[in-house]
Formats: sequence, C-alpha cells, structure tokens
Amino acid sequence: MNSIKHIKNIDSCLNKKLSLPNSVYKYNNKIIIADSGNHRICVLEEESEFELCGQFGLGKYKLKEPVYAAIDNENIYVCDWHNHRVVIYDLELKSYINEIGILSGTSDGLVKKILKFFINMASRGTFLNSHFLLKNTQPKLNLLKKSFSFLEALLYYLVNFRNIDFRVKISKPNGCIILGEQLIFTQKDNASISVYDLKKGKICKEVYNGHKDINFGRLGQIAHYKKYIYVCDETHNLIWIFNEKFELNKKITLTSYNIFSISISDKYIATCGSTSFSIFNHNYTLLFESNGNGEYHGIFIDNNSLYVANRLKNRIEIYELLK
Repeated sequence: MNSIKHIKNIDSCLNKKLSLPNSVYKYNNKIIIADSGNHRICVLEEESEFELCGQFGLGKYKLKEPVYAAIDNENIYVCDWHNHRVVIYDLELKSYINEIGILSGTSDGLVKKILKFFINMASRGTFLNSHFLLKNTQPKLNLLKKSFSFLEALLYYLVNFRNIDFRVKISKPNGCIILGEQLIFTQKDNASISVYDLKKGKICKEVYNGHKDINFGRLGQIAHYKKYIYVCDETHNLIWIFNEKFELNKKITLTSYNIFSISISDKYIATCGSTSFSIFNHNYTLLFESNGNGEYHGIFIDNNSLYVANRLKNRIEIYELLK
C-alpha cells in the first residue's frame, strides 16, 4: 500500500444525520457506528440499515453517549459511556439481553449499595446533561426534569436489580472486544482493563495501575489480533500489547498524536486520535498519515478499505487502500 483514495462518506442512518460518531466497526458485511450525539447504535448493510435505541437516558433501550460497539455472530456489545455500563443486545431480534455495570461493587451490602447508588447518580451525572455539551441533540433539563430523570433511573435500577448484573463497578467504558466467552473492555476513569466472563456473569480478571510494569493513563479503544491484545493509552501516547493471559509483551509509541483507537488486519495496523489517522505495516513502518482535517475518534481497517469516524464533520469516511 502506498496511498489511499477517498470513496465516500456515511453521514446519516434512517434519514437522520449522524452526530459525534465516536467509533466505527465492521463485521462481515455490517458497518456498526456508535452515534454518540443521537444516543444510538447504527447498523448498516448494503441494502438495509437499522438503529438500536436513540433515546437519551438510562433504560433497556435508552443510552447516554455510547462511544463504542462491537459485534459477534449473535450479539452487539455497547459501551454506554455516560451510563457507566456495557449493554448487550440480540443482533437478530434487536432486543435487550443484559448489561454489566454501573453503580455498586460486588462486595457491598444492601445498605451500602443503596447509599452508593445515590452518591454515584449524583456525582457521576448519569441522569444529568450531556458530557459533550451537545447542541440540539440533548434535552435541556431544568430542576424538575432532572428530579424526574433521577427517579426514572432509580426505578429502573430497583425494578431490574435481580435480573441485571449491576454489581460490577464500571466507570466510562471506552472500548471492548469479544474473545471466546470473555468480554474485555477498557475503563477511562478507573484506568483499567476488565475481563468479564459471559457464562459465569462476573469479572474474572482486572489489569490496573499497581500491577507489575503497569502505569496506565486514560485508556481508549482495544483490539485483538492473533494471540495479542492491543490497548490504546491516550495519556502516554502508547499502545500496550498483552498476550491473552494479560501478561505484558511490550509497549510501543507509533505516532506523535495522542492515540485513541486502533484496528489491525492481516496486512495493516491503523490508528487515530486527535486530528490525524495513520496506517502502518506489521513492522510498525509508517505507510500513510493524514494531514489533520477532522477530529478522529474511531478507526477500522481491513486489507482493502479504511473506515474512520470523524467527530468534527459528523461522518464516517471510507477510503480505498491503493497498492
């Protein structure tokens, strides 16, 4: 590959314009977009498209600024960023299955859980205005509406408590991958990587600061290629590379910008962050770097095409990789 050619943009789904798309992911013939400003996940195929959610709030079909969505043969896994949870939906039925997160730790007693709920709801702003301060996409809540939104979230929490694994504490999940029966996700505020066992319904491993040779900053998105897991560290401008047992293999710096997203194909490695995106070969030799015409927050590459989420332009940009 020696250059790229712009093919087209995706700027809408179901006749509604994208707003602050934070990630793009491709699985077989499906393109999955986290349309954060519209609080929805868009799934596009060649001749069809549909959306999940699209309502602001905390609920089974309400999201608050989802920043990433991954997919496997059966399900879609959504990093619901400002609700501090990962939500799982059935891909075929487009229906809610379960969620992981948001408010209390596993070892807390009932009284402590209730107290933590109120503290976290207030301090983390799950029910408050948008983190990204969006215009025309986010309801402006007065005190009465804020109180109603809080009570609505409280009711949701209490009604679904027995059915939902709320007892895993998550704070701002930024990216996730599915590896066998494990859901692996990064957390911005906790500066950690969590490994959640989908069959057992619990976190079986966590990697965080204090472990040997670990000094995470703000963790971004995550990728898996062959036997290795690649994690973006935006603060330190690093990519942490682990084996599948989460033993540190190495850490590398590829770019001059703060890297947030990474995608890996059989031929290429693509990264993005801030105002640039880049393509490397597997020897980490730079093949291409953009000239900074946007705010890039998500990227996906295969052997023929590149997909980039441009938040500034509210679109997904698609490029052909030229030989």
